[in-house]
Amino acid sequence: MAERSDAALKVLLSQLLAVMQQNSAAIINNSHSEQLHDYRVAVRRSRSLLDQLPQLLPKRVEQRYSNHLAQLGALTTPLRDLDVVLLKFENYRALLPKRLQNNLDPLRQLIETKRQQQRQLLIKHLQSAGYRRFVKSWQTYLESPTPANTRLANAKRPVKELADNRIWRLYKKIVQQGGAITNKSPASDLHTLRKRCKKLRYLIDSFQTLYPAKKIQRLIATLKTLQDHLGEFQDLCVHHDLFQRLGAELPDALEEKRLQRLLHVLEKQQRQQRKQFHRCFKGFASKTHQQQFKELFKP
Repeated sequence: MAERSDAALKVLLSQLLAVMQQNSAAIINNSHSEQLHDYRVAVRRSRSLLDQLPQLLPKRVEQRYSNHLAQLGALTTPLRDLDVVLLKFENYRALLPKRLQNNLDPLRQLIETKRQQQRQLLIKHLQSAGYRRFVKSWQTYLESPTPANTRLANAKRPVKELADNRIWRLYKKIVQQGGAITNKSPASDLHTLRKRCKKLRYLIDSFQTLYPAKKIQRLIATLKTLQDHLGEFQDLCVHHDLFQRLGAELPDALEEKRLQRLLHVLEKQQRQQRKQFHRCFKGFASKTHQQQFKELFKP
């Protein structure tokens, strides 16, 4: 496809901004977690495109809006973490002996209180004049005509050529990084790998119409399997840390003691996920899968 990369990027970012606007209104008007999730995905996709597709927009523009999007990411992360832990709470409760399960009710109530507090902070920001200025200025820029002449290195490159280059480059980094992870690697290494996998997924999703549908869907399915595994491990880490922090706020010492039992169970599950990582990654980085990536994306 001969479409210029800078023009294609502005179209993608405009679509993502529309998703953000639609879901920000829904977040304000109801408390469903789905709208927050969709909003966050649009924010992350926007940040990832700006990061992974350099030299398409002026540096000052890229930096300005990347900073705004990073602020939104930081503001929504605590709320999303609380949403996810509430969605999984009954599963966590079931991990304990039946005689201890009802004793987690004070913990759940505390999490629900924290969630409501975080939601109010987010709503306050989404209704602020500063946020409205950000949306208006970003929309105005994205709808402005693409300049005929530009000194930006990648701006005039055909979008298919740039997509090939960036997807292939990021895939190779993931294969190299994942292959270096051992059982002794810190949890942060898996978290970094997970973030890179997300960026790869966002790039592939954004440009998948440029590639054969069946082949691209097969690659997405393999990537999703790895993402799901890394996501489950990350949730266990985040929720373990959250429960540990909240334990000090529980009113009853006995409740805190029972919470320690749950923490031990989550630690056990983390270890199990770590053991399964290499088997999961082996499928993603297999010779067959690498050859499929090479055929589709290698410049």
